[in-house]
Amino acid sequence: MIFFCRIKLFLIITCSSLIAGAQTVLLEEYPAKDTIPKIYGKNLNHFSHFYAGFGFAADNTKIDSVKINYGLSANYFIGIRYKRKISNYYAIGYDASLSVTNFNIRQNSNKNFLDTLQYTKEKYHYTSLSLELYNRVNFGKRGNAIGKYIDAGIYGEWVFSNYHYTKTPYPENTTTNHGKYIETKTRKNNFTEPFIYGIKLRLGVNRWTIFTNYRLSNMFVSSHKVAELPRLFTGIQIGFF
Repeated sequence: MIFFCRIKLFLIITCSSLIAGAQTVLLEEYPAKDTIPKIYGKNLNHFSHFYAGFGFAADNTKIDSVKINYGLSANYFIGIRYKRKISNYYAIGYDASLSVTNFNIRQNSNKNFLDTLQYTKEKYHYTSLSLELYNRVNFGKRGNAIGKYIDAGIYGEWVFSNYHYTKTPYPENTTTNHGKYIETKTRKNNFTEPFIYGIKLRLGVNRWTIFTNYRLSNMFVSSHKVAELPRLFTGIQIGFF
């Protein structure tokens, strides 16, 4: 009898231990609590992307501004843009870009860029690095997408390369030049301002953007009395994301 009581007691103790062990929590997981919140995304706290685009110059409204050939005076650029979300409808950010700008000078009797000579072709070209600070206002429903927005900002450019190019027929005789031309390219012109600045405005829908840039500063050093080139560019950007 005593033997069977001991066996019964042993079984009770063993079962109790197994039950207690089964209830011991070795590892807890709470996905909603343990997962790191997402902060990087198109409509989240941080977002950055590459972009590229082009724009065309427009004439200045000033009478003494240099006249250009439309469609041949253009700006091409690539860059990277960062956006920091402040609220559902407001964000701030910055971007950096590399751009190439070309002004094709119109040749007529009123031409006033550097000299009054008329050439077969004349252009002013510069390459620059740009930094922009901007404010963004979002509107409309968008979910986790860029959506519709308006950007307004200021920019500064460092013009690190420039040249003035002309092309004119070679004066062999008065009837024909036999297809020969004289070409000149003057680099590192000291009449060019190394730093310029202005304002930017963009209207965008997701990856597509229409932009307008207006240069507030002069392109050329005032003491050289070089007629100013057009200040306004308008064009299209596309974001890569």
